[in-house]
Amino acid sequence: MIVHERGCVYNFNFHLVFVTKYRKEVFDSPEKV
Repeated sequence: MIVHERGCVYNFNFHLVFVTKYRKEVFDSPEKV
């Protein structure tokens, strides 16, 4: 159970970082939008 919860937290953190980096790239390059 603990391992499963850690996996969920890890996936959430990874997704959060991915979205943050993606949005940053979009804001840095408005031409792509």
